[in-house]
Amino acid sequence: MAADIERFRQALDVELLQTIDAIRAIVVGSHPGLKEVIKWKAPSFSLDGDDLITLGLERSGGVRVVLHRGAS
Repeated sequence: MAADIERFRQALDVELLQTIDAIRAIVVGSHPGLKEVIKWKAPSFSLDGDDLITLGLERSGGVRVVLHRGAS
C-alpha cells in the first residue's frame, strides 16, 4: 500500500504535491490509528475499516477534503 501512495505522489506536479503532503501530514497526525490507502484515485484515511477522510483532486488543480459522516 505504501507503494500505491508513492506512485500516486510521483504522478503529481510539485505544487500539488506540496499541498497534498501538507494535508496528509495534518490528517495522519490527528490520530495514530488512521490507515492511509489510495481509494477513489486519491489518498483516503480510515479507522477500523470505516472511511473517515478522502482527498479529492479537482480538475482545476485544487484539493477537496471529504469528511465522511456515514450514511443514515
